[in-house]
Amino acid sequence: MTKLIVANWKMNGTLKNTHKFCQQITALAQETETKNTLVICPPAPYLDALRNDLKKSDIKIGAQDCSAALEGAYTGEVSAQMLDDIGCDYVLIGHSERRQQHKESNALFSKKIHQALDAGLQPIFCIGESDADYEANRTQDVLKEQLKALENFKKNKNIVVAYEPVWAIGTGKVASPEDIQNTCAFVEKTLSSEYALSPFILYGGSVKGENASSILSLPAVGGVLVGGASLKASEFWKIAIAV
Repeated sequence: MTKLIVANWKMNGTLKNTHKFCQQITALAQETETKNTLVICPPAPYLDALRNDLKKSDIKIGAQDCSAALEGAYTGEVSAQMLDDIGCDYVLIGHSERRQQHKESNALFSKKIHQALDAGLQPIFCIGESDADYEANRTQDVLKEQLKALENFKKNKNIVVAYEPVWAIGTGKVASPEDIQNTCAFVEKTLSSEYALSPFILYGGSVKGENASSILSLPAVGGVLVGGASLKASEFWKIAIAV
């Protein structure tokens, strides 16, 4: 089964490092093939450079966010149409850092997903519970509430959902294989029964070359969303060929 391997660089990197990464990942791809689909989501200023450097490869380009509006007086925003115009294929929506730092809501995420789909982009909708929710056994309740952002997209086949427990992002902590399997299976069941959706379910949260194979081999996991480990081409490539 082809897996979806997505790199989220967050607010990291320079133009020089972006070019260097592209050179290295292209060389690695020539040495060893992967059957998986690779997507890299750099900071917005480097999207065009990444697209140019990787145009002869099969690696896809994604953005880390998009506006909920089509156009207009939204200083600092980038529309989904603009992302499509410069060659993006994917866009992250609903990342926990957007929820926490910018207080973004399900209603806003729904509008962003709508804009992404209209622009022909593949949205990757992120969900995940906090440490407090996890310890209180509220994971399923929290995820079910977050998934309500997809209620207007029933039967749509162009949505990917990434499950990232907030307590595992950048902490070095990784959910146990049992927890990952059970939670991703719960997400899949909820999407199928309530929204008639059957998207790829990604897992994210301290994914590295050393644990990628065990995560990607889980039946309910269709891919991974990689943070810090995606900043180095060699480490990201280990994940890309893990399964």
